[in-house]
Amino acid sequence: MKILIVDDELVLREKLEKIVLNSGLPFQEVYTAKDAFEAIDIMNEGVPDIVMTDIRMPQKSGLELAQYIHEYTPEVMVIIITGYSEFEYAKAAIANNVFEYLLKPIDRDQTIACLKKCVRLLKSRNKERNMYHIFKKYFSDNYDTVKKQFFENLFFNMVESSPEALKHQLAAFQITLTAYRAVNIKCISSQGSSFVEEAYYFSHILEKYFNEQLEQAIVYCFGTITHLLWPVRSPDENQDADELVKLLTDATRNMEDNYPVRLICGISQISTTLADIKSLRQQASFCLEVMDKEAEQGIVFYEALSETKDSFSEQITQLIGYIKIRNYNLAVSCVEKIFKEKDVKIDYFYDIINLILLNVSIFLHEVQMDTEQIKEVCGRMSKNIQNKKESAVLLEELKKWIQELCDILQEFMQNKQNFMINTIYDYINKNYGNQIGLSDVASHVGRNSSYISRIIKQEVGETFTHILTQKRINEAKRLLKHTNLKVIEIAENCGFPNIRYFNRVFVEKVGMTANNYRKVVRTFSEE
Repeated sequence: MKILIVDDELVLREKLEKIVLNSGLPFQEVYTAKDAFEAIDIMNEGVPDIVMTDIRMPQKSGLELAQYIHEYTPEVMVIIITGYSEFEYAKAAIANNVFEYLLKPIDRDQTIACLKKCVRLLKSRNKERNMYHIFKKYFSDNYDTVKKQFFENLFFNMVESSPEALKHQLAAFQITLTAYRAVNIKCISSQGSSFVEEAYYFSHILEKYFNEQLEQAIVYCFGTITHLLWPVRSPDENQDADELVKLLTDATRNMEDNYPVRLICGISQISTTLADIKSLRQQASFCLEVMDKEAEQGIVFYEALSETKDSFSEQITQLIGYIKIRNYNLAVSCVEKIFKEKDVKIDYFYDIINLILLNVSIFLHEVQMDTEQIKEVCGRMSKNIQNKKESAVLLEELKKWIQELCDILQEFMQNKQNFMINTIYDYINKNYGNQIGLSDVASHVGRNSSYISRIIKQEVGETFTHILTQKRINEAKRLLKHTNLKVIEIAENCGFPNIRYFNRVFVEKVGMTANNYRKVVRTFSEE
């Protein structure tokens, strides 16, 4: 790192230079300047990371230099040195993004503590900058893969992303989506084939077709269902619906002319927010359910269905709810009600199971289970029901699978909580020296603060604040015993905002002051 010291007094420049050189901080280059003009010349040769400048200098003041730095090299951190603490100076310094004040006479400990803050922040910025370049290169090198992952998250894992984050992600793929419909298209073999792989292949071909026909298509193939977000562009809803129907009709004709397959298409209502994507996807799925059950073909809009919706969709939602809480008995009871239908073809029950598998897969994606494990869990059920011709046999297979699924979920959720607790402890161990709080940990693990607080209390029996404070105190005790650092430096290193707060907490937790603790532990260690 580079640092530039600017002061018109030679004695003060040399004192600050000596403090910096003996601070133990990673400054490879230390420059000095007698005024703002010389400082600007040095900066033109190579921009420093930190500038320490006296506030009062002839011709051009430190505040004017800070203003120049703020305009031309805003990434440089500025520390103002002054014998004045008037509000107007502080106000001007804040306006020019000054990082910190140092009041004269210069104190070595305060100066080093201030520089440590700067170094910590600079390291954090550099890390973020490096990660940005890494991510940017990865994005460029793996554009198609990243796009596929984003679409999967968009359709099945939306709860983890805010509307602003989604808007930014869409912009990265040059996609604009102000209003949209969710469209689900199911490929069904017209030859009555029971091979799941065949339907998967047809869905893949259909996905490829939409990518060719639509500029920046938002399409994702999942099993036998192809999911499409249709961007509503025309202010005339009827005209826009006609354009969508034409696209789906052309797709159906293309598929049926070239493959032994028929398509059914379900279309949701219009929404202007991506927060509705889950409910719109359910609307499109409901359209497919109705067409499946009534053996219909073609295209159905959700608005066109009767207001008295079939309770079947609610039963599926209820079933998934019971599976989520791992209640096997209630889940089986729900399945038995669904299977009470009489005088329907065996294909109807196959469709029920496939719909259950789809909804389970969506739920497992939402809880962030590994994609390969999801494929294995759902694929096992698909394999077990192949060539079964009786609804009673299918029901028994489904019951066994639900029991297995509940057991897997129980273990997965427990492991996930254990992993989350370990991640939280790891974050605390690495960042206790910084000003962190519960919201920082929640952001790190991708959950909200209240959930994290509840999990910590449930699994550990302590609050986050207690765990963090105990870690800081333990580290302070270690430093008091094994180093010669001053108490104020130890407080700073351990993340305490000021020495007064550190002293109060230390006495509260240890029963004595930090200085007395150091004397005691060193006396006993010498014996």
